[in-house]
Amino acid sequence: MGDEDGHAGGLMADVFSAGSTALNVSDYDIEEHCGQHDLLTINGTVKSLAAEIGKPAALQIDQGAYSRKIVGYIDTQATSMGRNRETFDAVYVLGASSVMRSGGERKWKAKRPFDIASEIVRPYGFCLEMDKYEYTIPLFAQSAESDWQLLNRLAAEIGMALIGTNTVIRMVDPVREIRRRKLRPLNTVDIRTLTDYNISQSPVPLGYEGRVFQGVDRFRKTFSVTANPNATIVLPAPETVRSLEDALSAAERIERRRHRMKRATCSMSFMPVLRSGTTLALTNGSDTRVWFIVESRHISTGNDKVRTYLVLNRDDDDDRTAVDAWRGSQWPEPVLMDNQWVSSIRWEREL
Repeated sequence: MGDEDGHAGGLMADVFSAGSTALNVSDYDIEEHCGQHDLLTINGTVKSLAAEIGKPAALQIDQGAYSRKIVGYIDTQATSMGRNRETFDAVYVLGASSVMRSGGERKWKAKRPFDIASEIVRPYGFCLEMDKYEYTIPLFAQSAESDWQLLNRLAAEIGMALIGTNTVIRMVDPVREIRRRKLRPLNTVDIRTLTDYNISQSPVPLGYEGRVFQGVDRFRKTFSVTANPNATIVLPAPETVRSLEDALSAAERIERRRHRMKRATCSMSFMPVLRSGTTLALTNGSDTRVWFIVESRHISTGNDKVRTYLVLNRDDDDDRTAVDAWRGSQWPEPVLMDNQWVSSIRWEREL
């Protein structure tokens, strides 16, 4: 797992590149939150990058088994003052998903969320990976919001988390992601090696929002079924289903999904592959549980002090059947086309 306060295996060949400039870097900060663009901060001698504002950039982390590449666009360059009144330069890079800052007026009628998300993501040359959601939304409209904000709203409406991983947009149900990764967790860490490990439980059950399913049966009579009718939060738009049986089944499934979510925070040795939207297995030697990573922060400083900080969630009742992971498509590499990051291969898939 690497040194406790050093890069895995002691490797230090991380390279930040933008345009024709390439710099060896050791002082940087990566912040990744579900629903937000990734934020990369490069500290040090970076004044030469001031002319690259708005242009594509990449950080190649070369740390053996924990290597990864992060791509995006240089947002700003600034000079800041530290605690001891020393000055330092920094460049701030937003993830590839930040290109989705614009949007137009449009609407979808009786469309599945996957079809809506596909239409939003496709023009950017990104891939889309999304948990299957069978029901349609009667009306979903975009007005004064960006495409990224629209995806966030869509994800919230159907109980999923939105993640932009380089040139792949993912919209997943955290509970299903935990079950999916039971078979192949990304990494397993012994909690006895963690520092600042804290765990708590949400006092309010998640999945307790009210949802309405409606449609027209074979006798041309309108029906409506409400899941969690006593909930204080009700999704604004009813969902269209094909039959009363489907409506009753959907309501029952949602009510079974009510659960209490445990939350944990911890820090560990530098492990940059652990990003938001993925999973981590924590073990105490006798018991192992899979957690969904809500937030991750990876800090590397010039004096080799490197740490990873995580915010984790998991279902309080996670002993249900595992769901297998998708094995049908190759994960794409981010490539530049017309000065914009796109996927090396294109696919849209439901899990």
